[in-house]
Amino acid sequence: MGNKVYWIGVAAVLTLGVILARHWGGSSPASEPILKFSSFSSTQEIASSILSNLEGDLAAAPVVLFGIEAESPEHLEIVSQFISEAKIRNIGYQRQVWDSQIPAPRDNSEVLRFDSRTHFSNVVAALQQALDAKDRTVVVVPATFSSQLAEQNFAQAIKSYKIPILSFSVFPLLRSREQENGFSYPCNVEGTDRTGIGRLGCAILQASRPSYRNKKSPGSMVGLMNRVGENDYLILLGREVRQESK
Repeated sequence: MGNKVYWIGVAAVLTLGVILARHWGGSSPASEPILKFSSFSSTQEIASSILSNLEGDLAAAPVVLFGIEAESPEHLEIVSQFISEAKIRNIGYQRQVWDSQIPAPRDNSEVLRFDSRTHFSNVVAALQQALDAKDRTVVVVPATFSSQLAEQNFAQAIKSYKIPILSFSVFPLLRSREQENGFSYPCNVEGTDRTGIGRLGCAILQASRPSYRNKKSPGSMVGLMNRVGENDYLILLGREVRQESK
């Protein structure tokens, strides 16, 4: 009788924990810090840090999705420097595929341009050909396309073809509670998410909040990187805000 009561109690506690986690934290998974919140001297340092921390994983990944915000020059610099340094480290990419929504790199002579919204089948064919040829490919797309936390997006569609991918998705790093108001990627819990990116928004929020009290020099580049799933990495990048004098 005592054991039965004990296990009933354990089940109740676990059930309550699940309910509270869904209510307060959305449905985003637990994340693992890879690059802890830090200030960076340049986008080159960020690209180098990504490669240094994940060189083995990247060497084993034939297809990398790198998602950035198209309007951010710093995001574009990071992906371009990542590609250049990967080549120096002998884990470079024989093929580059860039979504037409992302500005073309300066040296685009070997870049395949595509519109993922209208030519998805062409991308799948190109990736399958690269795999058959044992060529490594980097695919540059908008950040919401690359995150495996989002539902029914480009990354999920690629995975449905059994194409192995490793994803990086670069989003803004929030620096205060005030910045959460009107944020472009809201944290919506199960049952209320009509956008398909609610879990992603929750992951951004949960990764940003612990750094709010850790202030760096105003204007400095700050960021972090978390593993948020198997072969799925969330990179948050921003500029330190100036503290209001009281």
